[in-house]
Amino acid sequence: MPGSTDTYSPDDLLTASEVAQLANISKATVGRAVKSGRLTALRTPGGHFRFRRSDVDAMLTGKPVSA
Repeated sequence: MPGSTDTYSPDDLLTASEVAQLANISKATVGRAVKSGRLTALRTPGGHFRFRRSDVDAMLTGKPVSA
């Protein structure tokens, strides 16, 4: 649809801590996954990472990450 933008409910987005807990990994490992491109991150206006649940699920199941 022209002029539309992607919007996400806060329920659709996870913090780095939530991803770490869900995946049973450290927050540093979450950061490394972002840096290596295995996990796509969104940035809040304050500079914090947020992650789409679908991207986290894809990482955990070994499916390609959406761009």
